[in-house]
Amino acid sequence: MKKILFITLTIVLLSFSYFVVELYNKSPNILTEPDEVKYDILTAGLKEAKDFTTDNRNIYIAYKDKVQVIESNGKSYTLYKENNGDIRSLQYYNNKLYIINGSTLMSFDRSTEKKEVLMEDIPNFGDYGDCKLMLKEDKIYIAIGSATNSGVVGQDNKWKSKYPFNCDISPKDITIGDNINKNYGAFVPFNTRNTPGQKISGHFPGNASVIVYNPKNKESFLYCWGVRNVKAMDFDSIGNIYAVVGGLEPRGDRGVKGDVDYIYELKSDTWYGWPDYSGGDPVNSPRFKSISGDKLSFILEKHPSNNPPAPYYQHKSVNSLTAMTVDREGNFGKKDSIFFYDNSNKKLLSIDNKGIVEEKLNLGKDSEIIDLEMYNGSMLLLEKSQGLLIKLAASNEAMKVSSKVILTYVIFFILLLTTIIILKWKNHRS
Repeated sequence: MKKILFITLTIVLLSFSYFVVELYNKSPNILTEPDEVKYDILTAGLKEAKDFTTDNRNIYIAYKDKVQVIESNGKSYTLYKENNGDIRSLQYYNNKLYIINGSTLMSFDRSTEKKEVLMEDIPNFGDYGDCKLMLKEDKIYIAIGSATNSGVVGQDNKWKSKYPFNCDISPKDITIGDNINKNYGAFVPFNTRNTPGQKISGHFPGNASVIVYNPKNKESFLYCWGVRNVKAMDFDSIGNIYAVVGGLEPRGDRGVKGDVDYIYELKSDTWYGWPDYSGGDPVNSPRFKSISGDKLSFILEKHPSNNPPAPYYQHKSVNSLTAMTVDREGNFGKKDSIFFYDNSNKKLLSIDNKGIVEEKLNLGKDSEIIDLEMYNGSMLLLEKSQGLLIKLAASNEAMKVSSKVILTYVIFFILLLTTIIILKWKNHRS
């Protein structure tokens, strides 16, 4: 009877062990289980940080009036200081830092410590003024956000008292449609009305656009437009550019209900729909409504395209996505997976090239990730509320033993234990 009981117990233990192992190995890989997350706090005290970048050895952290460097040996110091500065974004290329300081693009040479103004009068004075920078193929991509929510300066724009004559600047010529609103105007300053068929001259650089600056010849050009507000940009291993773009919000004189945030693939010479389309859909479609619940009307008389590109990914809410990076080498999963942060639900998510979205990491309720970047096989997260720069390390797949190997060890252990018990039982009987 004891023997039968012991055999039954052994079978149950083996079955349970195999079930546990299989459950472990079938769980979503990388950054899902707490014991798989390996991280380091590289530095703290960064609550005032605006942005960061790397040169694959050193890390550069931007503040409002300075840039701090953390060298590969751990040494940290202020590299660059700007009196009365308004630093918003930075990138590194060829021993130079490229910095958005207010409405100016400038460079700082690490070797000579020389500052140089490269572009001035970037129209980033409005609601979305960060001007995210991205380096790709020796060129600097600059995302210029819209000045307003949906093309109209209204009571929701707190900057209008400081900049009373400013409004959204179109990067290309546009024409205002006949169905104008009597209470407000688009692409004109506050308290200014449009006239039917009004021509708005294009100006470079303009709002809601991405432009390219070439450091070699110091020339710049329009890349794409109609992109409301880019919160992050990166590119994959074959050069495709992706961006987190915030959706239209239910605020202001032309507030829009029903929109969400997106990830777009950005292509050259393409109009993405703002201010009359979002997510590839027209604002007068059943998907959207005004704040009062009425049907929205177009601003433009004629659109550059009646079929602007659909997003690569459509989120579930607006004002949620804040940061993004592309895993070009596949260190954290499938190659070219896009990692992005949902600040509303405090989750790090990923989407692969088949459109499969996975939840990778849950963060604390007070966490606020404002930037992500791949760094020598790891992922760096700039956390604002606690002021931390966090380094996530991918799990070592070689350390993740298969269920068959683990099961072999379990069987060996139980057989060894069984043998010992049987020998003791026989000795006891004798």
